[in-house]
Amino acid sequence: MRRLGLLRQERRLHFGATRGAGARDRSLKFTVAQRVLRFGLFSAYQHRAANVRERPSGLRSSPTVSIHKSCATALVLVLLLSCGLLAAAPPNRIVSLAPSITEVLYALGLGPRVAGDTTFCTYPAEARAKPKVGTFLQPDYERILSLRPDLVLVIKNPIGVTQKLRSLGLRAEEFDQDKVGDILASLERIGVLTGKQAEATRLAASLRAQLDEVRRAAAVRPRRSTLFLVGRSTGTLQGMVGTGPGTFIDELMQLAGGSNALASAPMQYPNVSLEQILTRDPEVILDMGDFAHAEGRPGQPEAQILALWAAYPRLRAVRDHRVKVISSDVLVRPGPRMAEAARVLLALIHPEIQLKAGAGKRP
Repeated sequence: MRRLGLLRQERRLHFGATRGAGARDRSLKFTVAQRVLRFGLFSAYQHRAANVRERPSGLRSSPTVSIHKSCATALVLVLLLSCGLLAAAPPNRIVSLAPSITEVLYALGLGPRVAGDTTFCTYPAEARAKPKVGTFLQPDYERILSLRPDLVLVIKNPIGVTQKLRSLGLRAEEFDQDKVGDILASLERIGVLTGKQAEATRLAASLRAQLDEVRRAAAVRPRRSTLFLVGRSTGTLQGMVGTGPGTFIDELMQLAGGSNALASAPMQYPNVSLEQILTRDPEVILDMGDFAHAEGRPGQPEAQILALWAAYPRLRAVRDHRVKVISSDVLVRPGPRMAEAARVLLALIHPEIQLKAGAGKRP
């Protein structure tokens, strides 16, 4: 039961813009700038002393001029640092503590710099071969330290992972990925942190364009009430957890022409009873299966899952054959594949809509 509970919590939080990163960057630049300025002043006085010792008395230059030149150099360096023009070398050993972050790193061409990731990091295939550092909610701190990372990337979590990593002397950056806007902001921020700002900007622009295309296609059809279940107890319609408001899945469903059946839920991933589902009677049910798996794929064959729902023919989704088993993790990864997820949702909610051939491809 404890393991099941951890898996449930992991799944809910696993689906999830750096907070405070700008302040830390400014603080670091200010500290470095102070050191540069001090060094510049110290060098100025050293230079003055050398001039006095080494030059004949008739050829000595003005000490004031020497000091002014060195101070001017130091001040130029300070200004460059404060403007971010002298950037630190990009990190070469990055540890990712979320599958979505791992996907971003690979999408930006940073796969060779990934020193480690989590057991849930299965896409792209190369990520499977990386050293594993536990899971999002149960990271192995000793393993992380042994990999000697110069940057650890974390998504927002309730257990203080980022603070723990920093207390161990590691550079850790945290991202919010609850909503589509957050995901795009985190992608661009990762680009800044890793020296891939231009690539990140292009990727974010491409994702926005693809999402807009799905939105326009869905806008011509009436919305369909949709229930998205991210998990439940094995082999039953008990212990179900759905997708509520304020999540990127909720946004993608609406963008794809769905109306979230749990829009009024008090939390992002609420528990859902069979009685509630019968009352709400959604037109479409998207079922990810049970909590016994780790890769976003149902632990039961599709036929068995559909048989569970077939026992309730009064549901519109059952009657109209709109219960769909989700067999891919693309719908629950808040990363660079979310435009693909939007297209999949459009096909599940509105199969009558056909996007143009070749639409939505990355440039």
